[in-house]
Amino acid sequence: MKPYYLRRLLSILFYLSTIFIIGGVLLFVPVIIGLIYEESHRFIFLFRGFLFPGIIVILLGMIVRFFSKPYPLSLKDSMFICTLAWVLLTLIGAIPYVEILQVSYLDACFETMSGFTTTGITVLTDLDTKPHSILFWRAFTQWIGGLGILSMFIIVGLKGGAAANKLFLAEGHKIATQKPSPGILHTAKILWILYILFTVSEIIILMILKVGFFDALTHAFTTISTGGYSIYDQSIAYYQSAGYAHYHLIELTFMLFMVFGGINFFIHYRFCKATFFNSHGHRGLCGFNRWWF
Repeated sequence: MKPYYLRRLLSILFYLSTIFIIGGVLLFVPVIIGLIYEESHRFIFLFRGFLFPGIIVILLGMIVRFFSKPYPLSLKDSMFICTLAWVLLTLIGAIPYVEILQVSYLDACFETMSGFTTTGITVLTDLDTKPHSILFWRAFTQWIGGLGILSMFIIVGLKGGAAANKLFLAEGHKIATQKPSPGILHTAKILWILYILFTVSEIIILMILKVGFFDALTHAFTTISTGGYSIYDQSIAYYQSAGYAHYHLIELTFMLFMVFGGINFFIHYRFCKATFFNSHGHRGLCGFNRWWF
Protein backbone atom coordinates (compact mmCIF):
# COMPACT_ATOMS: atom_id res chain seq x y z
CA MET A 1 0.00 0.00 0.00
CA LYS A 2 1.56 3.30 -1.13
CA PRO A 3 1.69 6.24 1.31
CA TYR A 4 -1.21 8.67 1.06
CA TYR A 5 0.81 11.59 -0.29
CA LEU A 6 2.47 9.40 -2.92
CA ARG A 7 -0.93 8.20 -4.09
CA ARG A 8 -2.11 11.81 -4.32
CA LEU A 9 0.94 12.76 -6.38
CA LEU A 10 0.58 9.79 -8.75
CA SER A 11 -3.10 10.52 -9.20
CA ILE A 12 -2.54 14.22 -9.95
CA LEU A 13 0.20 13.36 -12.45
CA PHE A 14 -2.07 10.80 -14.14
CA TYR A 15 -4.84 13.32 -14.80
CA LEU A 16 -2.40 16.04 -15.80
CA SER A 17 -0.87 13.66 -18.34
CA THR A 18 -4.20 13.74 -20.17
CA ILE A 19 -3.98 17.53 -20.25
CA PHE A 20 -0.55 17.25 -21.88
CA ILE A 21 -1.84 14.82 -24.51
CA ILE A 22 -4.89 16.95 -25.31
CA GLY A 23 -2.76 20.10 -25.48
CA GLY A 24 -0.40 18.40 -27.91
CA VAL A 25 -3.24 17.23 -30.16
CA LEU A 26 -4.76 20.73 -30.20
CA LEU A 27 -1.47 22.09 -31.55
CA PHE A 28 -1.84 19.95 -34.68
CA VAL A 29 -5.11 21.59 -35.80
CA PRO A 30 -3.66 24.98 -36.91
CA VAL A 31 -1.18 23.14 -39.16
CA ILE A 32 -4.12 21.96 -41.28
CA ILE A 33 -5.38 25.55 -41.53
CA GLY A 34 -1.90 26.77 -42.46
CA LEU A 35 -1.60 24.24 -45.28
CA ILE A 36 -5.13 24.94 -46.56
CA TYR A 37 -4.35 28.64 -46.80
CA GLU A 38 -1.08 28.05 -48.65
CA GLU A 39 1.36 28.60 -45.84
CA SER A 40 3.39 25.62 -47.04
CA HIS A 41 6.27 28.03 -47.77
CA ARG A 42 6.26 28.67 -44.02
CA PHE A 43 6.23 24.97 -43.15
CA ILE A 44 9.40 25.31 -41.08
CA PHE A 45 7.51 27.80 -38.88
CA LEU A 46 4.46 25.52 -38.74
CA PHE A 47 6.75 22.66 -37.73
CA ARG A 48 8.60 24.64 -35.07
CA GLY A 49 5.47 26.41 -33.82
CA PHE A 50 2.91 23.60 -33.83
CA LEU A 51 4.04 20.14 -34.96
CA PHE A 52 7.29 19.72 -33.02
CA PRO A 53 6.03 21.07 -29.66
CA GLY A 54 2.81 19.06 -30.14
CA ILE A 55 4.78 15.83 -30.59
CA ILE A 56 7.03 16.59 -27.60
CA VAL A 57 4.09 17.42 -25.34
CA ILE A 58 2.20 14.26 -26.34
CA LEU A 59 5.26 12.08 -25.69
CA LEU A 60 5.80 13.76 -22.32
CA GLY A 61 2.16 13.14 -21.43
CA MET A 62 2.43 9.48 -22.39
CA ILE A 63 5.57 9.03 -20.29
CA VAL A 64 3.99 10.71 -17.26
CA ARG A 65 0.85 8.59 -17.74
CA PHE A 66 2.93 5.39 -17.85
CA PHE A 67 4.59 6.11 -14.49
CA SER A 68 1.47 7.38 -12.72
CA LYS A 69 -1.80 5.83 -11.61
CA PRO A 70 -5.34 7.13 -10.97
CA TYR A 71 -6.58 7.12 -7.39
CA PRO A 72 -9.75 8.69 -5.92
CA LEU A 73 -9.48 12.48 -5.87
CA SER A 74 -10.37 14.83 -3.06
CA LEU A 75 -12.00 18.16 -3.89
CA LYS A 76 -8.73 19.89 -2.98
CA ASP A 77 -6.83 17.72 -5.47
CA SER A 78 -9.44 18.41 -8.13
CA MET A 79 -9.10 22.17 -7.66
CA PHE A 80 -5.33 21.83 -7.82
CA ILE A 81 -5.53 19.87 -11.09
CA CYS A 82 -7.94 22.43 -12.52
CA THR A 83 -5.55 25.29 -11.72
CA LEU A 84 -2.50 23.48 -13.07
CA ALA A 85 -4.41 22.58 -16.25
CA TRP A 86 -4.90 26.26 -17.10
CA VAL A 87 -1.27 27.07 -16.37
CA LEU A 88 0.17 24.12 -18.29
CA LEU A 89 -2.01 24.68 -21.35
CA THR A 90 -1.00 28.35 -21.32
CA LEU A 91 2.69 27.43 -21.28
CA ILE A 92 2.12 24.97 -24.13
CA GLY A 93 -0.15 27.24 -26.16
CA ALA A 94 2.32 30.14 -26.01
CA ILE A 95 4.93 28.30 -28.08
CA PRO A 96 3.45 29.11 -31.55
CA TYR A 97 3.49 32.86 -30.82
CA VAL A 98 7.15 32.70 -29.84
CA GLU A 99 8.27 30.53 -32.77
CA ILE A 100 6.18 32.08 -35.55
CA LEU A 101 5.70 35.71 -34.49
CA GLN A 102 8.98 36.02 -32.56
CA VAL A 103 7.28 37.74 -29.62
CA SER A 104 8.54 37.40 -26.08
CA TYR A 105 7.45 34.34 -24.12
CA LEU A 106 5.80 36.59 -21.54
CA ASP A 107 3.65 38.28 -24.20
CA ALA A 108 2.89 34.88 -25.72
CA CYS A 109 1.73 33.52 -22.36
CA PHE A 110 -0.43 36.61 -21.85
CA GLU A 111 -2.07 36.17 -25.27
CA THR A 112 -2.65 32.46 -24.67
CA MET A 113 -4.07 32.87 -21.17
CA SER A 114 -6.31 35.65 -22.44
CA GLY A 115 -7.53 33.18 -25.05
CA PHE A 116 -8.12 30.15 -22.88
CA THR A 117 -9.83 32.21 -20.19
CA THR A 118 -11.87 34.08 -22.87
CA THR A 119 -10.71 37.39 -21.41
CA GLY A 120 -10.09 38.77 -24.90
CA ILE A 121 -7.32 41.28 -24.12
CA THR A 122 -4.58 41.14 -26.75
CA VAL A 123 -1.00 42.36 -26.94
CA LEU A 124 -0.69 41.68 -30.69
CA THR A 125 -0.91 44.36 -33.37
CA ASP A 126 -1.09 44.29 -37.18
CA LEU A 127 -3.48 41.36 -37.02
CA ASP A 128 -4.41 41.84 -40.68
CA THR A 129 -0.92 40.68 -41.69
CA LYS A 130 -0.63 37.67 -39.37
CA PRO A 131 -0.58 34.09 -40.77
CA HIS A 132 -3.89 32.24 -40.90
CA SER A 133 -2.51 29.52 -38.62
CA ILE A 134 -1.82 32.01 -35.81
CA LEU A 135 -5.14 33.81 -36.25
CA PHE A 136 -6.92 30.46 -36.12
CA TRP A 137 -4.97 29.42 -33.02
CA ARG A 138 -5.98 32.62 -31.20
CA ALA A 139 -9.65 32.02 -32.00
CA PHE A 140 -9.37 28.30 -31.26
CA THR A 141 -7.99 28.90 -27.76
CA GLN A 142 -11.02 31.03 -26.96
CA TRP A 143 -13.42 28.45 -28.37
CA ILE A 144 -11.82 25.67 -26.32
CA GLY A 145 -11.83 27.83 -23.21
CA GLY A 146 -15.40 28.97 -23.78
CA LEU A 147 -17.04 25.85 -22.41
CA GLY A 148 -14.20 24.94 -20.10
CA ILE A 149 -11.06 22.99 -20.93
CA LEU A 150 -11.74 20.51 -18.17
CA SER A 151 -15.08 19.47 -19.66
CA MET A 152 -13.31 18.33 -22.82
CA PHE A 153 -10.59 16.76 -20.69
CA ILE A 154 -13.26 14.72 -18.88
CA ILE A 155 -14.84 13.49 -22.12
CA VAL A 156 -11.55 12.46 -23.68
CA GLY A 157 -9.60 11.24 -20.71
CA LEU A 158 -11.63 10.32 -17.65
CA LYS A 159 -14.69 8.49 -18.97
CA GLY A 160 -16.84 9.67 -16.09
CA GLY A 161 -16.69 8.48 -12.49
CA ALA A 162 -16.24 10.22 -9.15
CA ALA A 163 -13.03 11.97 -10.24
CA ALA A 164 -14.78 13.36 -13.30
CA ASN A 165 -17.61 14.73 -11.16
CA LYS A 166 -15.19 16.57 -8.91
CA LEU A 167 -13.15 17.99 -11.77
CA PHE A 168 -16.32 18.96 -13.63
CA LEU A 169 -17.59 20.90 -10.62
CA ALA A 170 -14.15 22.38 -9.98
CA GLU A 171 -14.03 23.76 -13.53
CA GLY A 172 -17.43 25.47 -13.27
CA HIS A 173 -17.67 28.31 -15.83
CA LYS A 174 -20.70 27.91 -18.13
CA ILE A 175 -21.36 24.40 -16.82
CA ALA A 176 -21.74 25.17 -13.13
CA THR A 177 -25.08 24.22 -11.59
CA GLN A 178 -26.95 20.97 -11.35
CA LYS A 179 -26.43 18.35 -14.05
CA PRO A 180 -29.10 18.06 -16.78
CA SER A 181 -28.84 14.29 -17.07
CA PRO A 182 -27.46 11.32 -15.14
CA GLY A 183 -23.73 10.84 -15.52
CA ILE A 184 -21.13 13.58 -15.74
CA LEU A 185 -19.76 12.25 -19.03
CA HIS A 186 -23.19 12.30 -20.65
CA THR A 187 -23.77 15.82 -19.32
CA ALA A 188 -20.51 17.12 -20.76
CA LYS A 189 -21.29 15.55 -24.14
CA ILE A 190 -24.72 17.21 -24.25
CA LEU A 191 -23.24 20.62 -23.47
CA TRP A 192 -20.52 20.26 -26.09
CA ILE A 193 -23.10 19.18 -28.70
CA LEU A 194 -25.08 22.36 -27.98
CA TYR A 195 -21.89 24.42 -28.11
CA ILE A 196 -20.91 22.97 -31.48
CA LEU A 197 -24.43 23.44 -32.88
CA PHE A 198 -24.36 27.13 -31.92
CA THR A 199 -20.93 27.50 -33.54
CA VAL A 200 -21.96 25.82 -36.79
CA SER A 201 -25.18 27.83 -36.92
CA GLU A 202 -23.27 31.08 -36.61
CA ILE A 203 -20.80 30.07 -39.32
CA ILE A 204 -23.68 29.30 -41.70
CA ILE A 205 -25.47 32.59 -40.99
CA LEU A 206 -22.28 34.62 -41.48
CA MET A 207 -21.53 32.89 -44.77
CA ILE A 208 -25.08 33.63 -45.95
CA LEU A 209 -24.26 37.27 -45.20
CA LYS A 210 -21.27 36.97 -47.59
CA VAL A 211 -18.61 36.67 -44.89
CA GLY A 212 -15.70 34.44 -45.99
CA PHE A 213 -15.37 30.99 -44.42
CA PHE A 214 -12.20 31.76 -42.44
CA ASP A 215 -13.68 35.00 -41.10
CA ALA A 216 -16.91 33.20 -40.20
CA LEU A 217 -15.06 30.33 -38.52
CA THR A 218 -12.76 32.43 -36.37
CA HIS A 219 -15.42 34.95 -35.38
CA ALA A 220 -17.89 32.19 -34.56
CA PHE A 221 -15.25 30.70 -32.25
CA THR A 222 -14.71 33.98 -30.44
CA THR A 223 -18.31 35.17 -30.20
CA ILE A 224 -20.00 32.01 -28.91
CA SER A 225 -17.18 31.75 -26.35
CA THR A 226 -17.76 35.47 -25.49
CA GLY A 227 -14.03 36.03 -25.79
CA GLY A 228 -14.03 38.74 -28.45
CA TYR A 229 -10.79 38.12 -30.36
CA SER A 230 -10.96 39.31 -33.96
CA ILE A 231 -8.66 38.71 -36.91
CA TYR A 232 -8.64 42.43 -37.77
CA ASP A 233 -7.19 45.42 -35.96
CA GLN A 234 -10.51 47.19 -36.49
CA SER A 235 -12.37 44.23 -35.00
CA ILE A 236 -15.94 43.98 -36.32
CA ALA A 237 -15.81 47.59 -37.54
CA TYR A 238 -13.78 46.14 -40.41
CA TYR A 239 -16.94 44.88 -42.09
CA GLN A 240 -18.35 48.40 -42.33
CA SER A 241 -15.10 49.99 -43.53
CA ALA A 242 -14.58 47.18 -46.06
CA GLY A 243 -17.98 47.94 -47.59
CA TYR A 244 -19.93 44.82 -46.66
CA ALA A 245 -23.56 45.42 -47.71
CA HIS A 246 -25.01 43.64 -44.68
CA TYR A 247 -22.54 44.81 -42.04
CA HIS A 248 -25.39 45.72 -39.67
CA LEU A 249 -26.70 42.16 -39.85
CA ILE A 250 -23.18 40.80 -39.39
CA GLU A 251 -22.76 42.83 -36.21
CA LEU A 252 -26.20 41.77 -34.96
CA THR A 253 -25.26 38.13 -35.58
CA PHE A 254 -22.14 38.55 -33.46
CA MET A 255 -24.19 40.17 -30.70
CA LEU A 256 -26.88 37.49 -30.79
CA PHE A 257 -24.46 34.60 -30.46
CA MET A 258 -22.52 36.35 -27.72
CA VAL A 259 -25.80 36.54 -25.82
CA PHE A 260 -26.34 32.82 -26.46
CA GLY A 261 -22.80 32.13 -25.26
CA GLY A 262 -23.30 34.19 -22.11
CA ILE A 263 -26.41 32.26 -21.05
CA ASN A 264 -25.86 29.23 -18.83
CA PHE A 265 -25.83 26.22 -21.15
CA PHE A 266 -28.11 24.24 -18.87
CA ILE A 267 -30.83 26.76 -19.75
CA HIS A 268 -30.26 26.04 -23.44
CA TYR A 269 -30.43 22.33 -22.73
CA ARG A 270 -33.64 22.57 -20.71
CA PHE A 271 -35.25 24.84 -23.27
CA CYS A 272 -34.45 22.46 -26.14
CA LYS A 273 -35.60 19.46 -24.16
CA ALA A 274 -38.84 21.11 -23.11
CA THR A 275 -39.54 22.56 -26.55
CA PHE A 276 -38.85 19.49 -28.67
CA PHE A 277 -39.62 16.64 -26.26
CA ASN A 278 -42.34 16.14 -23.71
CA SER A 279 -41.92 14.21 -20.47
CA HIS A 280 -42.32 10.89 -22.33
CA GLY A 281 -39.64 11.71 -24.87
CA HIS A 282 -42.10 12.54 -27.68
CA ARG A 283 -41.68 15.60 -29.82
CA GLY A 284 -43.83 18.60 -29.06
CA LEU A 285 -44.28 21.64 -26.89
CA CYS A 286 -46.33 19.97 -24.17
CA GLY A 287 -43.38 19.55 -21.84
CA PHE A 288 -42.48 23.23 -21.82
CA ASN A 289 -44.87 24.39 -19.09
CA ARG A 290 -43.82 21.62 -16.75
CA TRP A 291 -40.14 22.64 -17.12
CA TRP A 292 -40.80 26.36 -16.83
CA PHE A 293 -42.79 26.09 -13.61
